[in-house]
Amino acid sequence: KEKKAEKLKVLTKAFKDLHKLIHSPKTKFTGGPNGLQSYWARAICSNLQMQAKQGLRSIAASHHAALSHGFSANNGGRNVQRWTRDWVQSGCLPCSRRGCHSKVYLLLDDPAIGTKLRAYVRSRKWCMDPQKLAQFTLGELIPKEATQYPQKIVKDEMPR
Repeated sequence: KEKKAEKLKVLTKAFKDLHKLIHSPKTKFTGGPNGLQSYWARAICSNLQMQAKQGLRSIAASHHAALSHGFSANNGGRNVQRWTRDWVQSGCLPCSRRGCHSKVYLLLDDPAIGTKLRAYVRSRKWCMDPQKLAQFTLGELIPKEATQYPQKIVKDEMPR
């Protein structure tokens, strides 16, 4: 009983803190007041309210909170449960990582390099294997392109 009372106290405190955060005029959610982060915060608040005030268990409360905020019952419920756990433990709201991934540039995306590599493979199609291709790219293609690329940037890109 003491563990339940302690958990209820922690959940109630987390609910009050999040409720104050949501209704504070100083709070700036990523994406604005109707953005994704504010939807997540309201779903967490609903989950905490159902657990602390109405006595529902975590799984049932997260499913109901997910459904009431437009998320799916199973996956959305799991996400709400995880977001709630993160909020209770660390006090941090989830944030979207969309658009924050590093952009990848491949040498093969450069048309000049792709053309040279394709010509080399076609000219030696009967004796080509991955080791020989790797030796060609490291030994011949990369040093030539590494010296030509800065020259191209200085000549073409810098004057603009």
